[in-house]
Amino acid sequence: MGILKKKALAFALSLLMVTQVVGVHAENTFAAASNSPEHVVQNEDEFRKALTDAADGDVIRINGSFVVGDSNNRDNVFVIDKNLTIAGNTQSDSLTLWEAGILIGADVTFENMTLNLPNQVRNAVFANGHKLTMNNVDFVSNKSNGDLFCGGITDYTGENSLPVTGTSGQVIVTDSSIQNIYAGSLVDTPTDEGKTNTFAGTADITVSGKTGTIQGIYACGARESRGEQQGNLMYPDNQKYQVTGSVTIHQQDSATTNVYGNPVNDNTYVIWNGDEYLNDGIKFTDLTGLTVSTGKLKPANGSSFAPQLNTLGVSDGAQLDLMNYADTVETAAFAGGGDLVIGVSQRLTITGAVSGKTAIAVGGLFNGQSRTSPVDGAVYIQAVQSAADSFHLYPYNGVQKAFAKDRNGAWTVGLSDAENTDGIHDIFVPKDNSKIELFKARILNGLLYRDPMIDVSDIDVVS
Repeated sequence: MGILKKKALAFALSLLMVTQVVGVHAENTFAAASNSPEHVVQNEDEFRKALTDAADGDVIRINGSFVVGDSNNRDNVFVIDKNLTIAGNTQSDSLTLWEAGILIGADVTFENMTLNLPNQVRNAVFANGHKLTMNNVDFVSNKSNGDLFCGGITDYTGENSLPVTGTSGQVIVTDSSIQNIYAGSLVDTPTDEGKTNTFAGTADITVSGKTGTIQGIYACGARESRGEQQGNLMYPDNQKYQVTGSVTIHQQDSATTNVYGNPVNDNTYVIWNGDEYLNDGIKFTDLTGLTVSTGKLKPANGSSFAPQLNTLGVSDGAQLDLMNYADTVETAAFAGGGDLVIGVSQRLTITGAVSGKTAIAVGGLFNGQSRTSPVDGAVYIQAVQSAADSFHLYPYNGVQKAFAKDRNGAWTVGLSDAENTDGIHDIFVPKDNSKIELFKARILNGLLYRDPMIDVSDIDVVS
C-alpha cells in the first residue's frame, strides 16, 4: 500500500472515531435534557391511569383527540392535585373534559393543545391559589372561549372534595385563546343568592402573545350564569367577590382588550412590557398603579385610575402617554427615567417621592419633539419633592422652552433656572409627607416671603 493510501486510511479511521464520539456525546446530552418522564395517552382510560401513576414533575402527552367523561356529569369539577404538564404536540391534539370545570391543587401547565369544556356548568380552569400556565392553548367552551381564575370555588355544589385553596394565585397565558381572567374566586350558586366570597391571597397575572385573544382581565371574582343566558357568561363584582392581597397584571403586546381594576380595594397594579411600537388599544380602568417598563403605551379612551393612585412609572427607554386621562392626574409617587406624554391642558400632580430624570412631551412625541407647543406660564408638573433635574421639556418645532420648578414644586413653562428659587429661601420644612405638614410649610414660607398668592390646591387637606 502506498504512503498516500495509508495516510488516507488513517485519516478516515480518525474521522470515524471522532464522529462516533460526537454522536455518543450528543445522545447523552439529549437524554439528560429529557429528565421528566412522559406518559403518552390516546384515550380516556390511558389518561386517567396516567393521572394516577404520574409523579410531580411528569408530563402527560396527549396524542390525538379523545373525550373524558360524558354529558351525565353536571356538577363535579375535575381535580388535578399534582404538579404536572399536560401537553399535546400541536393544537390539533385535543382533550375534551365533560366535568364541570378544572380545579388544580398544585402547579399545572397546559401546552400545545386544544382544551374543550362542553359542560356549561363552571366552564373555567381554577388556579385555586397555585400556578396555572396556558401556553399555546385553544381553550374552547360551547363556541366561546373558557375563563381562568386565580382563586378557587366557594359554595361548591358538586359532591367530590376539593383541595385546599392556596394564597398565591398565578395565571400565565402565552399565545392562547381565553375569554376572561379573574383574579378572585367563583361563588358557585345556581342563581344569585346574594352571597359574597373572598380570595384570601395575592393574584399575579401575566398575558402575552396573539392580538385580541383575551376580552378582559378582572381584579375580582365572579358568579356564573346558570341558565339566565346561553354560553359562557360570568357576573364579576368588585364589591361582592374581592381579593384581599394585591393584584399584579404583567401585560405584554396587545393580547387583551380591557383591564378592569378594583376601586373598592385599590389594589390593582399593571406592569407593561411592550416593544418599540405604540400600543393605544387597551382600556385600563380603576388602576392603583401603572408602570411602563419597556415599550410605548397609551391607554385607550375611557381609561381611569382608582381614587387613590399609588404609583406611576416610566422606565428608561420607555414611553407613557397620559393624554386620554382627565386634565388632572394625581399620584402618590412617580418613578421616572423615560418619556412622559401629557396633553396641552393637563397637569400631573405628584404628592410624594419622585425618582429618575424624565422627559416631558406635550401633545404627543415624534422624532424627539413635542407635537404641540407648550403653553407659556403653564404648570405641567406639580411635585414638591422633585429635584431640580427631575424633568425637562422636549422642544417643539425646534424651539426649546425653559422649564423649571419654583419652591412650591410647580414646574412652569418659561421659568428659567435663574428664576428658580427652589431650595434657596425655604425655612419651614415639613416634618413628614402628610398633607397637613406640607400645607403648613407652604403657607408659612409664603407668608414669610410675602408671596402675592400661595397655591395649595395640589395638597387638598380637606380629604
